Amino acid sequence: INAGVAVGGEGAAAVNTDNITLLNGETKAAMDHTALTLSGNLAVKANRQTQLHTVGISGALAGLGGSIGLGIDAVKDDSVIGAGLSDTAVTLTQDNTSVIDVTANNETHDNYQLYTINGSGIVSIGSNIAVGNMAAKVTTDLDHATIGEAHPADTTKDDTTKQAKSITVKSANDMTVKQKDWTGTASGMAVGSNISVVTVDSDVDTTVENSHLYSDGEIDVAASDARDANLQLGNTAVGGAAGNLNVGIMTVGHKVEDKYAYTNTDTDQNGKTTTTTADSGADLGAAFTKANAAIDDNTLTAQESLGTGQSGPEKS
Repeated sequence: INAGVAVGGEGAAAVNTDNITLLNGETKAAMDHTALTLSGNLAVKANRQTQLHTVGISGALAGLGGSIGLGIDAVKDDSVIGAGLSDTAVTLTQDNTSVIDVTANNETHDNYQLYTINGSGIVSIGSNIAVGNMAAKVTTDLDHATIGEAHPADTTKDDTTKQAKSITVKSANDMTVKQKDWTGTASGMAVGSNISVVTVDSDVDTTVENSHLYSDGEIDVAASDARDANLQLGNTAVGGAAGNLNVGIMTVGHKVEDKYAYTNTDTDQNGKTTTTTADSGADLGAAFTKANAAIDDNTLTAQESLGTGQSGPEKS
């Protein structure tokens, strides 16, 4: 939880809260150049579970001056989860008994919320920028691995072959992203804005190469990727002149564009066609880049607001 409050009498009040979360770890389980003699089960598993809950709250109150509040939340997940067997031979001492399980699993639940509340006598500006970049890589590899042995080609001979009961080689990714932003502003002129960007570019891969797998039961080789993302944006602006802006962008396997626009064409009953075009009005490319770095001061400038607010001193 990150909270900041600024109060100004006749002057100005400015505040920002920053939540920066970077996940860049590795979770690996592997066997390399190994010879095993096995009577029971074999499990080579890499499991990663992450639950993130971040809350950013900022409030700026000014009497006769202006109030400016900025909330920034950036979450970046660039972790690697992997399991595998390489140059490994598994000899079984019993037939149809051993369960072989080589799996990599990633489970990420990211819940982050931003709230900005500002009030003043003259000008009040509230702005939230939230960025989630989810790019975890989950892999399971079998390379030059041998498990069990083949039945003899001559079926007239006694079959003393030892094979596994089942063999599972799997990679799984389960990702949930919930993002909620709200700004509230009240003054003679009130402006509230939210920018939310979520990118999902996870990579899930299961590979079996140059290997010999022998099982009396099932051999299951699979990769699965489940993604659930939810964006909720809202703001309230009260004043003689009030303006709101909400921009929510979610991409899967695509880069974030600097601008997003839409074109709408309507034809009335007389056959007259009207075309309307609009864009977000915000520099999303810059938001995606800058929100991944901590803000170095507590002043919301027009440059830092990334097109959502145009008040405050410029940096020199």
